[in-house]
Amino acid sequence: MAFPLRFYAPLAFFCLSFGLSACQHVEIRERRVDPAELPCASLQAKGTWQSAPWFDAATQAGCPWVEYQGLRALTFDHSLGSVPAAVLVYVSFDRNGKGAVLAAGDMAKVIAANETEVSVENRTKQGLFARFVLY
Repeated sequence: MAFPLRFYAPLAFFCLSFGLSACQHVEIRERRVDPAELPCASLQAKGTWQSAPWFDAATQAGCPWVEYQGLRALTFDHSLGSVPAAVLVYVSFDRNGKGAVLAAGDMAKVIAANETEVSVENRTKQGLFARFVLY
């Protein structure tokens, strides 16, 4: 069964429009996280660095998670003393991390890591709060 041309023209227009919009350049703004924004950052005895504790401890200790705006790259210092083997990003809509999930894909793109700092991009348009764990 053949479809009429009037069916294919709108379909082609839709597919072409969607495909081109996916390829548009997105400007990512960079921001260095001031160490004062990480008052509870800590290096654990097992060689794990974290920007803030889990939600209940964060609330009790007054350690809010880092504001992680959309279309933003964050660079922050860490005290591991070596290049991290892994960079984990937990995100939440709550400043204290309630309901957190492990971020993946464009929400947590690691763009640089060395002995003293890490840079992570949020290539989505969603603003969140983040907790970073390095080991």
